[in-house]
Amino acid sequence: MRKMLFGCVSLFAIMLMTAAAVSAKMLNYQDKAGFKFDYPDDWTASVDDSVGVPNVTYSSSDGLAAFGVYVYPMNDKKITALTLLEATLDNLEAQNTLPKNQIIPPSAEIKAAGAADAAVAVIETRQGDYDMIITISIFVKGKKYYMHVQSVVKNADKGFAGNLSKMAKSFKITAK
Repeated sequence: MRKMLFGCVSLFAIMLMTAAAVSAKMLNYQDKAGFKFDYPDDWTASVDDSVGVPNVTYSSSDGLAAFGVYVYPMNDKKITALTLLEATLDNLEAQNTLPKNQIIPPSAEIKAAGAADAAVAVIETRQGDYDMIITISIFVKGKKYYMHVQSVVKNADKGFAGNLSKMAKSFKITAK
């Protein structure tokens, strides 16, 4: 999973044309909902379970980049990560810009993230005054699915690709 998912993040690096080194120290976030990941110590956290699902987001100080994780119950154990991803994209009215052979990561990479199934999309969208590049990764394990969303303002040349890549690479489902 690490190569495939984080190849998507490398796409950020190319699109952002940034080679800036990651200067922030990485700390570890672990959630009782059964996942963990590393985040830069200079990013700000917001946690909100008011919508009925755990959700945590870390954002850069200037708000130009973010990494969020959302946990949802699996109502149908037979549903796949790809089906969940396609439904998410339909809801967003967005098109996946990844080649078809990169949407489903190899099984070894899925297992490395602690999941049984996974699917990935990269979309471009406009939010307010900003053109955004967003990576949506869905991981299925047991009775839950975990969605992490990386977003960055397009052409924000501030070295966010390195931080986002480290965050995505460190994401792991810890639930049994």
